[in-house]
Order: sequence, then structure tokens, then C-alpha cells
Amino acid sequence: MTTCSFRSLIARNWSTALCHTRSITNPATGKHGTAYFHWPYCAQLCSYCNFNKYVRATVNHSLMKKALIKELRTFVKMSGFDVVTSIYFGGGTPSLAEPATIHAVINEVAKLCYLPANAEIALEVNPTSASQSVLRDFQLAGVNRMSLGIQTLNDQDLKLLNRDHNAREALQYVPSALHLLLY
Repeated sequence: MTTCSFRSLIARNWSTALCHTRSITNPATGKHGTAYFHWPYCAQLCSYCNFNKYVRATVNHSLMKKALIKELRTFVKMSGFDVVTSIYFGGGTPSLAEPATIHAVINEVAKLCYLPANAEIALEVNPTSASQSVLRDFQLAGVNRMSLGIQTLNDQDLKLLNRDHNAREALQYVPSALHLLLY
């Protein structure tokens, strides 16, 4: 799905997207939980990371979306949670996922569980993995917190860690990410 069509999808459907939140009699007494979704793909491997990750030229986003939703349904069924207070997309590099995938997963959480309006929905982002417009699409998809993958502002250390950005690029990225979340 292209960025343009994703934005028009959101414009048409966002107002009702989270209105399908599962209702429960009293969210305060429901079984509360949090949800973590792992996006295992990266643009390159960093020397310090021990998480499950893969570098692929292409990713089957449709298959990944189906897998994440299937995993969510299993998680909800097995855990008995009926309230999800926060969602975290980690990795790997989840900012390489399509915003439509993130949107679909958030919507599925809202269908299966009560998702409070003030729920924290976080996404890990590397300084070179998402442009300003893609960050905006993640925000439109429901992300309200970004965890920026800036391990250091020392260029020599960044090279040692095999990061794909330098300190200048990282510092330039922070204001654009902040601007989206604050305005």
C-alpha cells in the first residue's frame, strides 16, 4: 500500500477505526495487560543486538500483518486479557513495517480488547528508517510514542556498533520526530 493510499484510507476510516473497541462492563476491574509485537526485519545488522532479526531485500508485508494478527488473537485467548493499556512495536526495526500493518494490528487490539483512549502505542524508530512523511503515517496509524534508536552521538562508537547513521543525522532526526508527536 502506498503512502498516498494509506493516508486516504486513514482519512476515510480513522474516525471509526477505534470506535470498535471491545466494550466491557468495567474496564477498571478487567484483566489488564500490555502487548508487544516484534518486527524482526532490519536494513542491516548492528553488532550489539541479540534480538531475533533478519536482513531481507524484500519483506512480505501482507504475510507479516497476518502473522502479527494471528499471534495477537492467540495471546488474547491464552492470557484472558480484556484490557490492553499499552502496545509496543519493537524489533528489529519496526519502522520498516508499512504503516497500514501497524494500523491493522492496533485496530485488531481494539476489536479484541478494551483499548483506552490514552493507551500508549509505541514504535521503535531508527534515524534512517523512516522519512518525515512515513513518521506522519505511523502517527495517523495510531502511534503516539516513538523510541528513537540513537545509541550514542559519537561517530566512532556508531561505526563500532554498525549503525547506519552518524551523530549529525541522528541529531537532525530528533526535531522532526518530536514535531510530529507534539503538534
